[in-house]
Amino acid sequence: MNVDKYYTDIDKENFYLGIISQVYRGNSCVQIENLSLLRNRKIRNEDLIPNTINYLVVIEDTQGLFIGEVFQAKVQDTDSVNQAINKGHVDRVFPEIGIDIVGYMDQEGCFKLPGFKNVGISDKVYVANSKLVDEYRRSLEVSSTLNSGQASLNGSGAKFTQGECILYHELKLEVFR
Repeated sequence: MNVDKYYTDIDKENFYLGIISQVYRGNSCVQIENLSLLRNRKIRNEDLIPNTINYLVVIEDTQGLFIGEVFQAKVQDTDSVNQAINKGHVDRVFPEIGIDIVGYMDQEGCFKLPGFKNVGISDKVYVANSKLVDEYRRSLEVSSTLNSGQASLNGSGAKFTQGECILYHELKLEVFR
């Protein structure tokens, strides 16, 4: 699966952030090319606000597309970085973001739970555009089951109670801290 399929109206390079620099079991770190890529911008109908957290990114990997949620954004606290920022040399500052891998796109174009699949070092990372966000939301639609009173994630085929879903995300965030 190629990310170009989802960036037809606007060049995907406008959404580019950087590359995967560290890989862990459930999350990864992204080395941002430079601080200027984290600036807020509006491109046609897309509002990009990558200088914060809780937004989705898409990772282009040889296995396919992964989707992740940004849970951390940071800049190293050193004198040289502070001086570069103060002098306006944002091209010399290389921030990092931490992402939770929350989905993997299968061959049918539907996001599933990633299971044992994971991203790799040097995979390219882009801010997820509205097409990808909508596809992700459709894939992981939560609906109630009338008989058992449990919620199920119909899009992924996995069945979890709402409490299990919340606990899973809290545990993933706690492991990284």
